[in-house]
Amino acid sequence: MGDTQTFESLTNWDKITVILYRAGIVLTWLLSCIACILWFSSGITFSLIMLFYISTGLSVFFIHLYIGSLTRFLKVIYLFALLCLLILVTVKGETITVLLETPFYALLLLPLAGAIGFITAKEAFCFRIYEGYVIAIILPLCVMGYAVGIALSNWLLICIAIIYGIFMFKKIFMPLHYDIGDKSAYIP
Repeated sequence: MGDTQTFESLTNWDKITVILYRAGIVLTWLLSCIACILWFSSGITFSLIMLFYISTGLSVFFIHLYIGSLTRFLKVIYLFALLCLLILVTVKGETITVLLETPFYALLLLPLAGAIGFITAKEAFCFRIYEGYVIAIILPLCVMGYAVGIALSNWLLICIAIIYGIFMFKKIFMPLHYDIGDKSAYIP
């Protein structure tokens, strides 16, 4: 559970890592809004997908978890997501073309959705930002649904962006020390 007490003053590195972690959350929300707009015009680009990986990576590599094995597990999920991206790129060279022509390849986006879901579920657990649980469930289900041919409603994508926006706004205005908590309780 996240600790809201101040145990010791934050170092500059603590502040930088929390800001980078939260920047990843904000960027993911902004990208989800852009993706919603572009989805209507079938204009989602490879660059946008790459930015999702970068924003998620920021959060993955700068997250603060008390249990080191969970941090390592999240990094493994993210590295697997990068491997899946490499597979997507090597299939045809243009990720969007592959995903539009053969939706089954969207299953290769599941590890990315899993990493995002892990981050949001962590925040839901630690700080009672319950929208994080909703995102952790709905996002992978949407990816799987698209992969097996279930037409995604544009409204569902908009709902995900709105829920993520609520989640993001609740998170970014928390004091920085909330993310660090009690360093003496960290388990490597």
